[in-house]
Amino acid sequence: MAVQAKIAIVFLVSLFIFNQVSSINPVARFVQSAAMCESFPSLDYSINGLEGETIDWARNTQGNYYSNKAPGPAFISLPIFCPLLAVLKNVHKIPQGFAQSCPPLEQSLFALKKSYYLFDILLSVIFQGLAFVFLAKLFLRSQIFRSSNSQHNFLGLFAMYFGTGATVFANVWFGHSLAAAFTAISVLLLFEKSFFLAAFFIGFAALSDYAVIFMFPGLALLLFAAPFTKKGILQFCCGIFLPVFLWMHYHTQSFGGPFELPQKYNNPQFLDVAPDTSQLWQVIRIFPRLDILWKLLFGPERGLLVTQPWILFLVFALPFTIFYSFQKTSKTNANKRTQIVRISFFISFLGLLWMNASFGGWHGGASSGPRYLIPGLLLFPLLLPKFLEQFSSQHHRVNKILSTVLIATLGLTFFINAFIKATFLLAPSQPLWPFLMKYASEHQGTFYVRMSLCILMALYFWRLAKKTSRLA
Repeated sequence: MAVQAKIAIVFLVSLFIFNQVSSINPVARFVQSAAMCESFPSLDYSINGLEGETIDWARNTQGNYYSNKAPGPAFISLPIFCPLLAVLKNVHKIPQGFAQSCPPLEQSLFALKKSYYLFDILLSVIFQGLAFVFLAKLFLRSQIFRSSNSQHNFLGLFAMYFGTGATVFANVWFGHSLAAAFTAISVLLLFEKSFFLAAFFIGFAALSDYAVIFMFPGLALLLFAAPFTKKGILQFCCGIFLPVFLWMHYHTQSFGGPFELPQKYNNPQFLDVAPDTSQLWQVIRIFPRLDILWKLLFGPERGLLVTQPWILFLVFALPFTIFYSFQKTSKTNANKRTQIVRISFFISFLGLLWMNASFGGWHGGASSGPRYLIPGLLLFPLLLPKFLEQFSSQHHRVNKILSTVLIATLGLTFFINAFIKATFLLAPSQPLWPFLMKYASEHQGTFYVRMSLCILMALYFWRLAKKTSRLA
């Protein structure tokens, strides 16, 4: 069996082993999907009658309740969700039309532990897990992002599967990881000149997580690295049609217009910015708060430094490598393309940072890491092989130190993610590590079993690293 297939299997199995069924966010998505199934084929997106199941709601000017989640994951999951919901309703004797006369939470479908787990893990594996596998396959055949050194490619693959916050949340049906995978898939397909699929995936990425919108200015620069033909423009327009249509229909039907987002009508308990028409969608500040920027990058509550240090390293390394590339005398197409890609990814990440530091509930509630930055995190594994190749091709002590630091922080991130998976995904908005250490001490049996599995996984990957010539 090919090495990459073994890695994919380990990743998918890990989604089962380390699944942590959380409550608020996945339940909100389940309510959203259930309401769509119940109203089919009229597609009335309201969750009237189900709003008591979740606090993640938005109420429009007519007083109707809707989920405050982006609808992409619900649309994508409907072909599986609706038949499964019908079967489970029959098994548990839940009457037709339960969305209109929903019983208390303790008696409803979503409180049935086995059913809840089945929905959560099934949707996570089928959609988010397989999206990661597809992403890895595209990455390994990419001529743009792969290194000539197969070990560098292996580390990029390792980072993709186990080195970001997107992987931590991939085993829970949140939608953030789905948007991250779709965004990275779209980038790879763009450079393969699969313009129809590139547009389709970036459209559904935005439909799955509104934060992707703030990456568009940066991602648009990639068009200069993958120039369109007239045929390519037509393919792109055809690919983007379905997600754009669903976007316009959902938001017009629910909130009165294609540019009316649920955040404007959000549950007031999630707002730390008073509604103001001078702000974007009345809830996002024009200027981010510097204290929140600091917390997102370095803070002990959610910062990249304490959750994904290798990404923080690349964030600060990108401007210097971009500047250095402009100083090079060689101006080949490959060098220009590399410059554009790095500038594009850097601006895209800055867009996410600006957004996250500018709106209410920046910390994402209970989550181990900055989950609103997740849509852009899978772009960094794409950059990793070329970074390592650049550092290793120049035999200078500084470059060797930088390469060592990058690999060491990637390894550290793996064990940080393993620790989170072995403890608890939902951390309150307080310093992360004291909370996780306390949780581990109170649940030693479960913690040691899960942490041992993570260590075995790391050893297995170390063994696979010796076979990376097969990845080239």
